[in-house]
Amino acid sequence: MSEHFARKEAKRKVRGFKFEKGQRIEFSMSQWLQDVEDRVIKIMDGKRVAQLSSMFDAPQYAAEYAERIRKLERCRDVIIRSLIILSGSARSSIMVTSPLGR
Repeated sequence: MSEHFARKEAKRKVRGFKFEKGQRIEFSMSQWLQDVEDRVIKIMDGKRVAQLSSMFDAPQYAAEYAERIRKLERCRDVIIRSLIILSGSARSSIMVTSPLGR
């Protein structure tokens, strides 16, 4: 999860108001920004997994994307996952995980 993605997610999820005693109370911009920053910290400390981009779904592009995102910004747990379906007499599928993006 990159910090940019976490911030975008937090801005989308944090409301700019609250209900108190049946009335809607609007937050000031500074209060809302502080709530967004608190949510970003919570997201970055969490364990939630998110697909950062569907554009880089091929393994070679995903590895390059993982390397670049690690260099450019703060991130956690950039992992490439792929589902491989084996053909043959025993058809099964396996999940391949690469923590280093390689």
